[in-house]
This record gives sequence, structure tokens and C-alpha cells, in this order.
Amino acid sequence: MNGNLVLDVSGPRFADHRSLTRLAEHAANRGGTLVLRDPSPAVSGLVEVLGLPTVRVEGAA
Repeated sequence: MNGNLVLDVSGPRFADHRSLTRLAEHAANRGGTLVLRDPSPAVSGLVEVLGLPTVRVEGAA
């Protein structure tokens, strides 16, 4: 079992930096990656701006 935390974020149009940072830390502490599936452009953009190395975006809008 890997420590990846996979979230379907196709519904939320917004995520704040604290939430993304905390989720990324949670996954990293377990040796994994935070995987965001189908995020909105706003969420994808925030991930890019934050430059979080333990976050992967899949199927960005």
C-alpha cells in the first residue's frame, strides 16, 4: 500500500492554500503524494503557484 491520498475534486471550484498545504503534508508524512483528480482551473492554478512537490494534478480542467 502506498501513502497516496487521492481526491476527486471535480465538484469544488475553490480551495484555499492552507487546505492544499495541509493535505499535501499529510500525504508526504505517509510517504505518498496528494493526487487531485479533475480540479477546477482555480484549484489547478493554486497548486501551480504554490509549487507543492508532493501534489499531482490529473485531468485538469
